[in-house]
Order: sequence, then C-alpha cells, then structure tokens
Amino acid sequence: MGLQLPDFTFNDRFRGSWSFLLLADEMEIDERNASSSTQQHNIDQMGVSKRKILYKNKGLTQQTLRRAREVECFQLRKAKRIETLSKKRNIELSVAEGADDNADPISWHGQQIIANLFSNDPSIQMAALRASVRWFNQGITEIEDWATLGLVDRIIFFTENNKPIEMRRAATKSLSGALTDVLQFLNIEEMHKLISTFIDYFSCQASRILIFIDRSDDFELRQLSVEIIGLIANEGMMQRDLCIELGAVPATVELLKRAESPLEVRYVTSLIPMLCNCGECCRDLIRMSSVLYVFQKQLLSVDDSILICTLEAVFCLSLGPNENIEVVVSSGIVSQVVYLLLSHLNQQVKFSALRVIGNIVTGSEHHTQGILITAVIDCGALHCVRNFLENGDLKIKKETCWMLSNILADSTNHVQEVISIGILPLLVKNLSSGDFKIRKEACHAVVNALIVGNIDQVLTVINEGAISALCDLLTVMEPRIVHLALTGIENALKKGEELKVTNGVNPFLRFVEEARGIEKLEFLQLSPNMEIYLLAHEIMETFYSEAYENDPLSWCDICQI
Repeated sequence: MGLQLPDFTFNDRFRGSWSFLLLADEMEIDERNASSSTQQHNIDQMGVSKRKILYKNKGLTQQTLRRAREVECFQLRKAKRIETLSKKRNIELSVAEGADDNADPISWHGQQIIANLFSNDPSIQMAALRASVRWFNQGITEIEDWATLGLVDRIIFFTENNKPIEMRRAATKSLSGALTDVLQFLNIEEMHKLISTFIDYFSCQASRILIFIDRSDDFELRQLSVEIIGLIANEGMMQRDLCIELGAVPATVELLKRAESPLEVRYVTSLIPMLCNCGECCRDLIRMSSVLYVFQKQLLSVDDSILICTLEAVFCLSLGPNENIEVVVSSGIVSQVVYLLLSHLNQQVKFSALRVIGNIVTGSEHHTQGILITAVIDCGALHCVRNFLENGDLKIKKETCWMLSNILADSTNHVQEVISIGILPLLVKNLSSGDFKIRKEACHAVVNALIVGNIDQVLTVINEGAISALCDLLTVMEPRIVHLALTGIENALKKGEELKVTNGVNPFLRFVEEARGIEKLEFLQLSPNMEIYLLAHEIMETFYSEAYENDPLSWCDICQI
C-alpha cells in the first residue's frame, strides 16, 4: 500500500506562506502611514515658533537677519566702489589687492589692538596698525570705544613726520579705511558722531596731515592724505569750511603745481569738487582764482583724462552765486573751454566743456550777455552747437538744449543770434521727435524763445513748426511739461494779437487748429491739475470764445477733425 500524501500540496503551502508575508507587509505599511500622518498632524498643530526648528535660521530674529543682509550688501558695495574708483584712477586692482598679501593676519581684537598701539616696540606698533586697517575694513566697530580709548588719537600720532614712512602709511590707511568703509556702513546718527569725532581730532591735527600732503615724497602717502581730506570735506558745509580754514586749498594748489604724473594730477584735481560741495565754492575767491590759474595750464594737457577731470572741477567752481561765475570768467579760462568745445575730438571732453559753458550762461543778464559775446558767439561756439544738435548722442543733445534754453531766455539779441546761425530748425526737430528727455529740454528752449523774442522772431519760430510740436506735448503724462507747452502756446497767441491790429485776424490761431490743439485744450479743461485746467481754460476763453460765438458749427467741425 503506497504512501498517503496530505490533502494540500507544496504549492499550496508556499501560497499560504506568501499570503502571510503580504499581509505582514501591508500591516507594516499601514503602521508607517499612520505614524507619518500622526507626525504631520503634530507638525500642523505646532505653532510658528516651534516650526522654526525645521529651518536653518533657527533662533535668529528679524534684526539679526537684517544685520546679516546689511553686512553682505555693504561688502558688495565696498567691492564695487573700490573697482569703480580704481578704474577712474587707472589703478590695477591686482597691485592694490596684492599689497597686503604678506601682511600679518589679524590676531588682535579691539582691546588687544589698542594695547599694542600704545606699546613701545615699533614692530608691535606696526603689526597693530596693520591689524587696525583690516579690522576697520570689516565694518564691525564701535566709534564710542575709539574716542574713549584713544584709538584715533593714537593713530593720528603715527602720522607725524618723525615716524617711519611705513608706519605713517599704515596709520593713514587706517584713517582712510574708517572713513571710506565704516562711514558708509553706519546709520545717520552714528555717521554724524563719527564725523564729529574725526573733525575734533583734525581741528588740532589736520595741520600735520596738510604738512605731509605738501612735503612728503611718498606718492601713496600723499594720495591717501588727499583722500582723507576730500572725504571729510565732502560730508557737509561745516566740515568743508573747516578743511578750507586749515589750509586745504593752498596745499592742493602747491601739490598740483608739483605733480609729477597724470595719475597724481587727476587725483589731486578730484579734491577740488569736494571742497566745492553743497552747491557753493570756497569763500575766499582769491584762493579760488589761484586754483583756476593752475587749471588753465592743465587745460593745455594732451591727456584726455586730465582735461575731463579739470573741466569737471571748473564746472563745480562755477556753481552757486553769480560771484563764482565772475571769478571763473575773469580768469580767462572760458576761451580755453570754448576752444576744447570746438576742436577736441574726444566726445567726453566736449561734453564736459559743454557742461561748463551751459552752467556759466545761467547767470544774470549782465553775466550771460558778456559771456555770450566774448566766449560763445565771437568764438563760433554756436556753430559747434548746431553740429551737436544734429549728430550728438543723447547726453550731448540734452546738454545742448539746456544751454540753448539759457541763451534764449536772456534777450532778443541772443534769440536773433540763434536764428541767424540756423539752429532753430534743428531745435524744433529735437522738440518734435526723439528721446523724451531731449524733448523736455528743447521745450524749455523753444518756449523761452517765444517769451523773449519779438514778433518777427516769434513768427520765425512758429514757421519752423514750433506750435505743432508744442501741441504734441499736450498729451504727455508729465504735468510740468504740459503746463510749459501751454505757456508757450499762450505767449505765441499773445504775440499774434499784435498782428491782429493790422491784419484783423490772429494768424497764429490757425497753427493751433491745424495741430488739433483746440481738441486737446478742451480735453485739458478736464484735467485734475488746477494749474493746467486754469491755463487751458484761459487760452480757450481769451482766443477762441469769439470764434465759437460767431460760427459754432465750424467750431464743431474743427473739433471733429
């Protein structure tokens, strides 16, 4: 009798064990999902403060994060500023950055640096000065600690002439680093505190700095010293006046006279605009004349960078009251500026010269008339202006229109000079089309011609298409320009009333109608700007109410054109 097998086979047993394993896996997955959902539920139930542990900024407040962003932005601005200044001064960054590669790393913090600065060992003092330079450049300092612990006073002590040249250079770098880096990083109150602290020290120590500005044979030391005084003077009128009283102007003039390289000339010349900040120049106009005398020689240079830097300085000297313009004109430098405007090939030099001429003609009628006759008209500068309006770039065209607006605002004689040379067609062309910045400046020039010019001159301006161009500006979104265009149209129509006495009709009304000006004037009477509304309403009531009453149907036809 054979062996009796069970009722189930091997495959049945395997199938049963496999089913058990699948069931176990499903139970494990369910437990895992339940655990995950429970954890997510717990996280959802947590508050905002508890969820912060899941992020990298754990425990950081808004002030701390803001401070970190400010530090990062400061470092980026600092690097960009150094790169920009180096390009302007033609300094290779690789040389400037590699100068401190062999310097000792920072091994002192605040108190240790101060303690080592007061050491009697020159090597320790030198190492502390190098550390202070890097410490200041980090932008993490306390100005109150500087003043209390005497750090700034001690660093100024190392700038004296009896100290080694390396020590004086390192001390000057420390001051320069504090002014250029930390000053930009502090807020307004801290900045004023920092400036006042340095000014207190410079009030009794600036004579030392001016001495080695004037006498030092080390180029880098002179360069850093000029930078310190320029930065202080650039902070405001009080700081600037203090630098002038301590002799910054004569020291600068002497340094310009003895400058040995174009780089040094550019660097020292850049100090003059800083001494003429806040829209004013030196109170002592005799000293200002001595600066202009040196500038006359610099304008004979063949170096374009020196010419540009000098012209920018002359531009700053001509800012402010009319007395400043008188000194600039009496120095005889205007003829040299006009010569550069006419003959130089560099566009940037021409632009800088154009800025000087445009700034000079903004004076009173007496100054403007004398300057135009002697320096602009007689030298043929208006012929060059014509070329600028036709072929110049955006900056030159804008500056040229601004200069012409000042010329045309002076007298009928100057308006006639502009008309005789043939500048008006190009001026109206720039008013009609092109960049809006140029059109705005051209609008000022054309409106001034319509206001100042006599009836014949106004007729010439209108025949060139000025009314049509002004009517096009009535639809722009800048209220000031709309009001200016309305003023020009109103003055043109007023001049046309003089012809109405002899001809019986105002001939300029037709130009406004043909340019669809009536429709635009009607629309401007709905303007929320009160000045625009009143002026548009006054023009309609004064010059077009009679025509509307006599023939209302023709008026409607005009408005529907």
